[in-house]
Amino acid sequence: MALLEDPDMKWAVGGRWKDDSPLRRAALAGLAYLDGLGAELDDVDLTGERLSTARRMAGQRTEARWWINWKWRGYLGIAPCVTGGEAWLEVVQPTRTRPLNALVIQPGPNAAAFRD
Repeated sequence: MALLEDPDMKWAVGGRWKDDSPLRRAALAGLAYLDGLGAELDDVDLTGERLSTARRMAGQRTEARWWINWKWRGYLGIAPCVTGGEAWLEVVQPTRTRPLNALVIQPGPNAAAFRD
């Protein structure tokens, strides 16, 4: 996958899960999807950890605006995160070989009313 050509992404994904892990597969699919939506990978929270992109390693800090999670881990954070960010991608049940099912939850037009 093209994302793994970037050394930062190799560390962020490759170092966390084995090559045949369904969680690695879900992470890569989620990252590729958000990348396609125009997400800056600096702003992605991948299952509770920020990606170690070159800009973050150089000291630039930004708030997470995109989240990737699975198995509804952290579901209580969806509403606060999405109202202040761009989207939450939830992989319902990561699998090694079967098609992945995911939900993309994005703020609606009235989300600003729920922000602090």
